[in-house]
Amino acid sequence: MKNLIIQKGTDTPFVSLDPANNVFDFKGDSYSQDPNEFYAPIIEWFQEFLSQNKRPITVNFHFTYFNTPTYRPMMEILQMLEQHHVTKKIPLSINWYANTQDVDMMNDAKFLDSNFDHLDIKILPA
Repeated sequence: MKNLIIQKGTDTPFVSLDPANNVFDFKGDSYSQDPNEFYAPIIEWFQEFLSQNKRPITVNFHFTYFNTPTYRPMMEILQMLEQHHVTKKIPLSINWYANTQDVDMMNDAKFLDSNFDHLDIKILPA
């Protein structure tokens, strides 16, 4: 499977999906008014990738800001990862990097973590 690299836009994050190393990075801001359009190819990529993957996965979120509409595609990605982790017994590391002074971003990470029974979102200093 090929890498998916999406350069940072005005209101969209840099995305690097590297199946050779099974490391997936999201960096920057995500506040597009139509995040579904931006995240659709990412979700499709993950669907194909997860159907084939048998190795441990690391996902790194380095968001500095994301808006409420971004929650939906993020939740969809995290749900797919959780299902893969549970059904295939594949190790999964999810790292959420946030400025410890950014209370909103820290709370967002805790909120996301609380929505999943089988994901452990590690909140780490940015």
